[in-house]
Amino acid sequence: MASQQTPMAERAAQQNNLPEEMIAAGFQPYYQPYPGQQQTIAPPPLETSKRAEFTRLGFFGTALLLGIIGLGLSLSSIGGSDISVAIAALPASALATIWSLAEVITRAVRKFKRGIHPGAHVGVCLIIWMIASITGGMLCTYVALYRGYDDDEECSFTTTDGEGHVSSYDCAPRDPAPKGKIVGSAVITCMLFAINFGLFIDACIQTHRRNTAAKRPIMVIAQPPNWPAAPVQMQAPAAAAKEPVIREYYAPA
Repeated sequence: MASQQTPMAERAAQQNNLPEEMIAAGFQPYYQPYPGQQQTIAPPPLETSKRAEFTRLGFFGTALLLGIIGLGLSLSSIGGSDISVAIAALPASALATIWSLAEVITRAVRKFKRGIHPGAHVGVCLIIWMIASITGGMLCTYVALYRGYDDDEECSFTTTDGEGHVSSYDCAPRDPAPKGKIVGSAVITCMLFAINFGLFIDACIQTHRRNTAAKRPIMVIAQPPNWPAAPVQMQAPAAAAKEPVIREYYAPA
């Protein structure tokens, strides 16, 4: 005598991946979400106060102004074929001017809500304050050790050739720029160092906060439409549990 399951029972067992006895007893299949049902919600952007944003904008505006002044002092110290020591302020002043101008323009385009990504500020501000620390130290050392003249009015010298002709010049022969320009370049470079070092620290903090927030996504599993709620417990109904398992047997003809 052979036994055979009904086609409906076989189809239910294949679809639900449960034994036939459990399906007949009234069990339901466990909840399986559809592929791609899990949704990742990006964390909200970090909110900063308007005071903090305008403070950063003020520092960048100050760096822009100092960079322009430093460019003027360093370029004006070039006279003829001689180059003054004040030219050492040119690299830091040029970089600070370009980067601060880019930040101010970016904030203006974005209606002063946010600027360039802080990760970019970490790299650029690092380069600026390192260059400013080196050149500023050189200029300060030169100003402290140089004793050629005290002010611009005393910056003059005379020479006499072999025929007795006397020539007078307004500046020292080894430095065509007045001492005031060198002092101004040293002060500007040191101020650029301080401002960009502070902006570098702030950019590092902002970048760390962004990276920390990005590593904490929110996972949400949404119920598909027209899908019954998942059962809390896998327990057979009392009435169905008392009924025996129905099997059909076919005798040979």
